[in-house]
Amino acid sequence: MFDKSLWGIPSDNSTASTTDYIKVILHQQAEYLKSGTNGKVMAKFSKLRNAFTCPTDPSAALSSKTADETMDLPDANTLYHTQCYGFEIYTSSYKFRIFEINLSPLYPVSISFDEGVLEDSAAKLRELRIERGMRENQYVVHTDEEFIETLGAVLSSKKVIYLLYKLQQI
Repeated sequence: MFDKSLWGIPSDNSTASTTDYIKVILHQQAEYLKSGTNGKVMAKFSKLRNAFTCPTDPSAALSSKTADETMDLPDANTLYHTQCYGFEIYTSSYKFRIFEINLSPLYPVSISFDEGVLEDSAAKLRELRIERGMRENQYVVHTDEEFIETLGAVLSSKKVIYLLYKLQQI
């Protein structure tokens, strides 16, 4: 007789691979940019509407209809879904999207970069051994540390630095 639970029931500290910290990091970076440019250039991290680059959640195609006592309960699948976000710098006159990220609750996540930013950052990303994604401008990160290293590489790219300089002049 088989007498062993096959359930991967999480403990309180088993959420180490969640992506919760990504939003915190990007909002902090937006504050640093605003402060560092005396409010001349700002950044925002926000959900994208009509995002064609982000895949739909394949599990959403599964039927949530049942004919029992759980019929009136909300579908827990809504707790685990991928959403597409963009990270942009902007002024009152211009905006520039540095990257888009397919943000799911757990790592890994894929990030699609502006081509010019990626051109400037590719060598550093290779040096950091950040995994390439399926598309030419896409990378995949697996941890908060990899995300922070990747973010550091792209935010210090020549194109971003140049745009920050020019946007402050306007």
